[in-house]
Amino acid sequence: TLTLTLPSLLQFLSLGGTWDSTMRGSDVRELIPELFYLPELLLNRFCAQPLPDVILPAWAKSVDEFIFLHRKALESEYVSAHLNEWIDLIFGFKQQGPAAVAAVRMSVHVCVCVC
Repeated sequence: TLTLTLPSLLQFLSLGGTWDSTMRGSDVRELIPELFYLPELLLNRFCAQPLPDVILPAWAKSVDEFIFLHRKALESEYVSAHLNEWIDLIFGFKQQGPAAVAAVRMSVHVCVCVC
C-alpha cells in the first residue's frame, strides 16, 4: 500500500527531478508565483521536520540567482511573444478536446485528502 503523509506531499527536493516527472506526466505540479520572487521557498525551512534544500539546476549557483534568472526569463521578449499560447493552454480552447490532445494537455485528475 502507498502511504502519503503531509511531509511527503509537500516535499520538493529537486527542480530538475520535478521537471522530468512533470514532462513524463507522472507529476501534476504547477509553477506558483513564489518561484519567481521568493528564494526562501527553495530552502525547505517551512516544515517541522528537517528537509534538505531544493537541488537547483546547474546554471544557478544560489537560490537568489535562480529566482533572478527565472524571473528574467518570465519577463523576456520570448515569453511576451508567446504568452497567448500559454493562455490558450490554461484558459482557452486547448483545455479539452482534440486541441488539448494535440497540445499534450490532457489532465490527470488527482484528489488528495489530508485529514
